[in-house]
Amino acid sequence: MKRRIGICVPGGSFMPQDTNKITTPYDNCVAGYDICNKAGFDFAEVTFPLIMSMTDEECTKARDAGVRYEAANCFLPGQYPLASTDLETLKDYVRSAFERAAYFGIETVVFGSGGARRMPDGISGDEKLRLLDKYVAFIRSCGELAAPYGITFALEPLNPKETNFMTNELQGLDIVKKADHPNVRLLADAYHIGCQGEPISDLEPAADVLVHVHVSETDRMWAGAYDGDPEKGGYLREFAAKLDGIGYTGRVSSECVHRNYIEEAPKILKFMREVF
Repeated sequence: MKRRIGICVPGGSFMPQDTNKITTPYDNCVAGYDICNKAGFDFAEVTFPLIMSMTDEECTKARDAGVRYEAANCFLPGQYPLASTDLETLKDYVRSAFERAAYFGIETVVFGSGGARRMPDGISGDEKLRLLDKYVAFIRSCGELAAPYGITFALEPLNPKETNFMTNELQGLDIVKKADHPNVRLLADAYHIGCQGEPISDLEPAADVLVHVHVSETDRMWAGAYDGDPEKGGYLREFAAKLDGIGYTGRVSSECVHRNYIEEAPKILKFMREVF
């Protein structure tokens, strides 16, 4: 089954040689895209902190150089905690973020942002329900603000070590249903599913709303690092088989911790072309 295969550009410096070290968001944006493109990936995925920290002039320069991203993650920065920031302030940020995303051709915006969406510890049940209503209202508003740009807002369940809101696919599916907006959909991340032992079968009821996939090994190593290892090497092949089984045909993006981004990118692409 043919899917578009991509890779996330690391948010920080990734060049191994000191003389070529990436030091600015603009350089990282352009060089990261160039490395993905030359390696043969179908698309590149970027982080919002990277593109939001660039000036308008740098964005124009990057786009004029041919830079295009199809997806972006790390949507809501930590200075906008969802529990305590008023919705109008949040919407102001969302408008500016979607405008910047559209400028680079981004079609899928990933809402991970575990710290920003974390609910306060020790709150009462009533307060938790009130916050849940606020979270759903925020997510619905993101769908509404994304629609004019043709952007899909993809909710990313994260494992419980990273957040306490929406920590598995079934919870994510429930929030998609509560938001009830066609531009709000769901992401599946093989790392978060695998590291907490969530059943891959949880993807089945979410098949109709699944729009984006992240993959890495369950310790965040690059996809395929353990292929052939009898103990670690079968998980991503099983995950890919489940995507086949539910008829998923969307994008699949490598999101991992890199030791050497430039050297690992071709290995990742080779594995992902074969398996996904």
